[in-house]
Amino acid sequence: MARPRNPDRDKAFEIWLNSNGTAKLKDIAAEISIPDSRIRKWKTEDNWDQKIKERSDWQ
Repeated sequence: MARPRNPDRDKAFEIWLNSNGTAKLKDIAAEISIPDSRIRKWKTEDNWDQKIKERSDWQ
């Protein structure tokens, strides 16, 4: 059985997305009190850069 998704993962993405991809990952990590290495991992695994590119293509 898979572990449930960490809600901080979505919160971190929302912070980054609301900044249009300009927020520093270490600042996001500090804001939600988790290691910045985890934010970098989530960014890579969840393809944040691709998602923000797709978002800008719609606008």
